[in-house]
Amino acid sequence: MSSTLLERTRELHESIERYELMIVAEQSEEPKTQKDSVIQSHCVNHYLEQSIKCANDLKKIYQDEDGQRKADLSAISGQGPAIFSNFYDKLRELKDYHRKYPTLEIERIGSVLNYTPTLSFSGNEAYGRFLDLNEMFELYLNLPFVQKNIDYITYLSLFSKFNYNDISRFKNAKYKQYLDKLYQYLASFMERSQPMFDMKSMNESNEKEFEDKWNNKEFDPSADNNNNNKSDSNGHNNNNNNNSNNNDNKNEETTADESMDTKETTTAATATATATTDDTSSPLYCKACKKLFASENVYNGHLKGKKHIKLEELLQKSQSENGGLVIDMVAFNHKSRKPTSLLEYQISKLGELLDDQVQETKESVIKKQSRSIKEIEDDMNTIENEIDDIEIDDEPIKLRIANYPVDWSGKPIPYWVYKFHELGVEYKCEICGNQSYWGRKAYEKHFQEPRHSYGMSCIGIPNTLHFHHITKIKDAMELNKKIKEINASVSFKSDKDEEYEDENGEVMNKKTYEMLARQGLIKKRKAN
Repeated sequence: MSSTLLERTRELHESIERYELMIVAEQSEEPKTQKDSVIQSHCVNHYLEQSIKCANDLKKIYQDEDGQRKADLSAISGQGPAIFSNFYDKLRELKDYHRKYPTLEIERIGSVLNYTPTLSFSGNEAYGRFLDLNEMFELYLNLPFVQKNIDYITYLSLFSKFNYNDISRFKNAKYKQYLDKLYQYLASFMERSQPMFDMKSMNESNEKEFEDKWNNKEFDPSADNNNNNKSDSNGHNNNNNNNSNNNDNKNEETTADESMDTKETTTAATATATATTDDTSSPLYCKACKKLFASENVYNGHLKGKKHIKLEELLQKSQSENGGLVIDMVAFNHKSRKPTSLLEYQISKLGELLDDQVQETKESVIKKQSRSIKEIEDDMNTIENEIDDIEIDDEPIKLRIANYPVDWSGKPIPYWVYKFHELGVEYKCEICGNQSYWGRKAYEKHFQEPRHSYGMSCIGIPNTLHFHHITKIKDAMELNKKIKEINASVSFKSDKDEEYEDENGEVMNKKTYEMLARQGLIKKRKAN
């Protein structure tokens, strides 16, 4: 059909307008939850991509490289009687086509208006609110040069920070695999949580910046202008957990003791070297290992290590072979480090973009460590149904409980105190006028309070221990009746319970004794 190309052009223009209307409709509503916000971003991104796709197709049609559009226009713009003949020819062609395919469905570009994205977030990610780096943390701990006693919260603070003063980590193949998986996860998280972010442009910009810095030798540990994270190295570089330049002496002594006991001086040396400046003239500077130590004890312990002895031998050998020139034995080919360094640079840039999520993740992990499993599950279930996006600084469970008790300062009490005292359990007492008491302690205490005593006196029942834990008026009256019956059956009666003895020594009760005495059948015994 000759008019197919022109009809497609009209349909593409219509589709672009429809997608623009869908974008306006999506952004006219403010998302209430994190999930709604992510869904809205995915929908808008989908409509934008489809609009761009339609615009690219239109561009190709208008360029008309094959001349088909020009031919179609000339075919429908005949002169004189040819106008009507061309029209009826097209009409006949359309009728023959639809007669041949009577069940043909109409296909329209963008016929499905509503797009429902499929979100693939784990439970810990909470629809892009937090990062889930537990798998990366396990891979990180399995690296041979990593300190094993760091926790997950510390890892969240250092996973995107790198120190280029020591490049020995590049020799490990597992480290490259770890960086690949970490970068893939961070890039995937950005695409899932922020679909409208242009990752391609960011990667191109990062690669350009990296090339400039690489050419300026900013990633070369031997260069003078290397200021890349010189004071805030992470665990990727021999596992320095200390992000400050002011470690106290106690930490240094502890590191020294561990170094002396275990003979593993690499970790201790790195920890102290990063905490101080690299002064090669200092007597505590090790030329073989290129490390500066903070104290003499740590330095002396380091000299006994196997790694230092091996590097010292290599240093002396290289000096003798190269006329006294010191060769860095832990460095290797400059070009072989470039791909791994680029990965580190990209991860550091992604870490900067995800700084807010990292901070919220750390605070969320700290809160989870102080909660029970049931509380964590309840909190995760309510994230989807929350009306407002509650900040992580607040205690969500407290905000969902009506009349949550506060302490003397007006702040909500800790949640474990709330659960321990059962302050969420309501007890009602009918005797007190259907008064509510929250918590077992308040419920037990109210039986001795004036309100309950007054209620008991109104129904004519004494407020004794027998009636504790009785809150219904009917139950209290039935119990009182039963107690009276029991007391009546065990009460002392003089005519039946008093015993008398006649002159013959026979014992009988008072009533029988007096009746027989009046009849003269027995004689009353005289009192001595």
